[in-house]
Amino acid sequence: MDQPGVACTNCGKNMTTDDLRRTSCVHCGQVLAHHARAAQQVAVINQMMGQYMAGAPPPIPPMMVGQIPPMMGNPMMGNPYVAAQMNAVNQGVKTAAMSVVLVSVIIGVVVVVLAVGGIVAFALVGR
Repeated sequence: MDQPGVACTNCGKNMTTDDLRRTSCVHCGQVLAHHARAAQQVAVINQMMGQYMAGAPPPIPPMMVGQIPPMMGNPMMGNPYVAAQMNAVNQGVKTAAMSVVLVSVIIGVVVVVLAVGGIVAFALVGR
């Protein structure tokens, strides 16, 4: 049984699977459509990468300025993203601790004011 094949878009002759693996038609020499499309896509990617590579290098995070990034051979520095996250956590803990101290001082002042007011009231009523 004869299986339907793929024909060349230029000359119309049938092509085998082996012929399709080539870059051009074995009969007329025309570049096959799927290879031409792949070459176009490669050209677009190369153009995009050329524009990216020609631009400025990617920015360096502020925490890494003056330091060797860990992927460049400094295993002691660790992951810069983890360090940034830990800095944020430490800052949050400091803020929470400051809030606790402030609330404690305010409560202490209120207790002292109430105590002094109570003593003064007792002194005035006791006369």
